Amino acid sequence: MVGRRLALDIIEYALKVMNVERRVKRLIKLRNKDSLIVGRTIYRLSDISNIYVLGAGKGSVYMGKALEEILGDRIEGGIIVEKEGQGMKLKRIEVLEASHPIPDERGHEAVKAILEFAKQVTSKDLVFVCIMGGASALLPYPVEDITLDELKIATDILLKCGARIDEINSIQKSH
Repeated sequence: MVGRRLALDIIEYALKVMNVERRVKRLIKLRNKDSLIVGRTIYRLSDISNIYVLGAGKGSVYMGKALEEILGDRIEGGIIVEKEGQGMKLKRIEVLEASHPIPDERGHEAVKAILEFAKQVTSKDLVFVCIMGGASALLPYPVEDITLDELKIATDILLKCGARIDEINSIQKSH
């Protein structure tokens, strides 16, 4: 258990060192009042009805924060699912918390909320999707014939037997 906690602490530290906010701000810029530059792509804001942000993963809330700083009230809304205990609130994007690495009911409800939210998106809207490590645990959506409890048990067993993260992810993604 100590080794797993240490590994998670190292990952969280690496996220901070990477400075997700700074990277987003380098990639996305506003130019003039009507140009949004994302990498090498330029969007005319006058052609976009709404801007939304959806995401999940440890650190995704920092991506959302950077987008809010860049775009301000141009962001119509969104949902980001973050590891419990991060404690960050955003102005335009709802932040939900769920369990990581073992999925929980809050994450399952967050998946439903994101799916419901996405129904309002049209072809005239721009959606930023912020996915970071841990998203598969934070957004559990078991396939038919698999329950959330079964997914939780399988994840717990894999963690206790020392499964690699790619092995755990393959289970979480397929169920």
